[in-house]
Amino acid sequence: LVSTKRSDLFLLSTKETDGKFNRIKLFQNSVHPFLSKYDLFNASKLSNGNYVFNTTKGGSYIVNPFGRVVAIINKQRGSLSETVLFAFEDQHKGVWLAMDKGISRVEANSPFCYWDESIGLKGTVLTISKSNGTIYAGTNLGLFFLEDGEFKPISLINGQSRSLLTVHTITDSVAQEKLLL
Repeated sequence: LVSTKRSDLFLLSTKETDGKFNRIKLFQNSVHPFLSKYDLFNASKLSNGNYVFNTTKGGSYIVNPFGRVVAIINKQRGSLSETVLFAFEDQHKGVWLAMDKGISRVEANSPFCYWDESIGLKGTVLTISKSNGTIYAGTNLGLFFLEDGEFKPISLINGQSRSLLTVHTITDSVAQEKLLL
């Protein structure tokens, strides 16, 4: 992975032909706007294949190999600082962040996470479901979906969403997954 001053990210092939790299391509990702805005400082690859991008003004962003943000670590979410200068993964898969105000250890691979209003989830959560790889949360204030580490409202649903059901159907030998509200 190669970064430019403009925070563009490129994947560089590790296969060599006559001592030269034979391929470079743009890494399509959803973190680029954050890296540009908050000044990318450095990045590291984690053992699970994810990347952690550290910024000087917006904390750290953990991105999967497909370029989707899976976690944002910043002051709004409980971090010590927005300035992260380095990340190191320990033998227990914890990620240590070196900041301008100290160090923090993050359980980046924990199966547990905490979502609240700070990432857009408003109201009392009444139900939660995953459909087609997207997490949905129904609250007393509407229906929300998780995208790039933030919950976003579905504007058509303004009232209570008490129950979500994922239904699997097969039509013309094609399996589909639908979310019922």
